[in-house]
Amino acid sequence: MEAPTKKPKLLGNIVVFLYAFVLLVLSWLNLKIVLEQYPADAFLAKVHSDNMNFIDFSKYYLCGKAAFTPDSHEFYSYPNQKKLFDDLINGGSEGNFPPAQAIEFPPYVLPLMYPISRLPFPQAFQFWTILNWLGLASGISLLCKLGADKNNKSKKVVAMVITLAALCAPPILRTFMVGQPTGILFCFFSLYIYFFIKQKDILAGVFLSLISIKPHYAVFMCIPALMQKRFKLVLAAAACETILLILAVWASNLEGVLGYVHYVIATDTTAPEAEHLVSHMVNLRGMLSIFLPAQALLLLSLSISFLALMACGWLFFRGKNERWLFALLVLACLFLGPHTHMYDCLLVAIPAALTLGHGQNEQSDQSEQNKQIENSFWKKLWVIILAAYPIIAVFSLVAIGPLKETYYAFLPYSFFNFFLLLVAFLICLRHSKS
Repeated sequence: MEAPTKKPKLLGNIVVFLYAFVLLVLSWLNLKIVLEQYPADAFLAKVHSDNMNFIDFSKYYLCGKAAFTPDSHEFYSYPNQKKLFDDLINGGSEGNFPPAQAIEFPPYVLPLMYPISRLPFPQAFQFWTILNWLGLASGISLLCKLGADKNNKSKKVVAMVITLAALCAPPILRTFMVGQPTGILFCFFSLYIYFFIKQKDILAGVFLSLISIKPHYAVFMCIPALMQKRFKLVLAAAACETILLILAVWASNLEGVLGYVHYVIATDTTAPEAEHLVSHMVNLRGMLSIFLPAQALLLLSLSISFLALMACGWLFFRGKNERWLFALLVLACLFLGPHTHMYDCLLVAIPAALTLGHGQNEQSDQSEQNKQIENSFWKKLWVIILAAYPIIAVFSLVAIGPLKETYYAFLPYSFFNFFLLLVAFLICLRHSKS
């Protein structure tokens, strides 16, 4: 009687290990591209010849360099940023820093980046990259441990496969090539979700406030605390945010902090090439950008984001399976939020880590209806989409060729994010009725 049950399990293990091997090979190819940029001389030559490649890290680095300087109150002005870029990044000559790339990070990014900016530019970038990779790996490992038996080895296998999938997919390469902090942000998300589910409200509040380095994500992620009336968490986040704002005032004066909001609105909608940058987004706003102008689209996307917040809040109020609810919330951030680019798709590993590998080994603790949900068609489709995501993304990157920087190059990520959001919503809806 045991043979029929062991054979499918053995076949499943073989498929998983073959899949992991493919991911390992693709991850190595990604890593090889990164390591080729690592020598300081090669890196600086690449920056000066095509500094748009590392533009986002350059902007974060400039934030640290501008902090606590006499002219820091003028930081949120494009001419000042352009001068800093030319002097500190491009060796004193005029570099490629168009108005559409104007720095619009929250003012407390300046003091937060100050320690890293004390390093020379190449070494600071190397340290930045290592922080991204460590943040990604530690975040996935932490989320896979949620609700898991310490002796359950399958969770370690799941964590390894998800990490390889994240490291081989183009979003991690994009994160490196533009110098985004997506891996670091991934760690903040993971720690917030982990401490939230573990009922450690003060720590969860601290990491919720750190997520606000991308403010639109923090707005989404505060919904669970509000709907569950976790006021201790909200107060901890508010206290930490107050400390960050005090640091911001210290680093760039009150004048610089107050000019931030007006500056963001102006650069996000009226700057030259704004519509071009929106067309590169991998969310609903990016999909609709082919039909609507940037200003009208911003208002529409903010309205849709508000409706999405209400829907997620209702599900958190009704639902009990927090892992699936947070998976849905992260996907709502990505697809329905106002600002999402290809590198942000690295955050898809959060829903994967929260949901894959659970359920099968935990069904004794579930109701009969929850067991049916975990074994449903929608759960199987969820696993298939997540498994296909990195492989198809790699082949898409190779196949697009001359479409590399067009709307169509980023469209597959929008579709993946949409289908994952839809499936997660249907599963959460079924959980809310159980």
